[in-house]
Amino acid sequence: MQQRVPIFPPSLKHGDRIRIVCPARSVVLDEILPAAEWIRRQGFKVEYGDTIGKVSGQFGGTDEERAADIQNAIDDDGIDAIWCARGGYGTARLLESLNLELLMKRPKWIIGYSDITALHAALYKIGIVSIHAPMPLSFNQNLETSIAFGLLLSYLMGRDIPLEWDKSSFDREGKTTGRLFGGNLSVIYSLRGTPWDVNLTDSLLFIEDVDEYLYHIDRMCNNLSLGGYFKQIKGLIAGQFTKMNDNTIPFGMSANEIVQRFANRSNVAVQCFNAPFGHVDYNLPILCGAQAELEVDKNKVTLKYHGRT
Repeated sequence: MQQRVPIFPPSLKHGDRIRIVCPARSVVLDEILPAAEWIRRQGFKVEYGDTIGKVSGQFGGTDEERAADIQNAIDDDGIDAIWCARGGYGTARLLESLNLELLMKRPKWIIGYSDITALHAALYKIGIVSIHAPMPLSFNQNLETSIAFGLLLSYLMGRDIPLEWDKSSFDREGKTTGRLFGGNLSVIYSLRGTPWDVNLTDSLLFIEDVDEYLYHIDRMCNNLSLGGYFKQIKGLIAGQFTKMNDNTIPFGMSANEIVQRFANRSNVAVQCFNAPFGHVDYNLPILCGAQAELEVDKNKVTLKYHGRT
């Protein structure tokens, strides 16, 4: 069982350096400039990793180039946060090549979601808190994005604002505490049985996914159930399952119904669904690896952090 005390990277201050890297699918500079300009206006210095603009197949450079880009940002004492430009696919291919030990001595924020869940898992294993949050490619000029990016900035600067949203009909009421872990369900599933498979004993698991077949959601949840994941956790936070696909013969259940079925079979004490994170504009950041309290009451869901150490 993992008993590490979560390590929070230092809070950012104006003038600190944020480097944008591309560990998964390729991205060009023009696609991330609006987000870069926004973070500059907040008082930070923005740098671009060598992978921005690189292309190797669908990836932002070869595996070796992408791993080196992340490693350079980790090893550079002047970099205070690493912001992944986008997801897609490919981050897990880099895990064997990364040396994260320096983060134990000098932790720094690593930010992203979707395919970046692979990095969150690696950081969770060594006790470093990271931020499951929107990426530069996700930046849009609307209210939902503004709220999500503003909350990300608050977390980076040390203000752990609680999250609150409306209760759904799928929810199971109650209150519990645990260490937050999660992200993209497909990526979590892909890490099962590897050195980056996470021990979820007494944790709060949060999951989301996009562009998956419903039967595959069931397959992945069945894997997590057979492996004891749902029996280990104290609470479940299901985010947005967007652009779900079905076969000619319908599967017969929605993504929420599938997840709820497995959570109920393992008697997960506290459950909430349709939480505001995932592949949507209203993608609220979550402090992956932090201790938190999850409360589901008759009207709303609240996620509160226990504070930084």
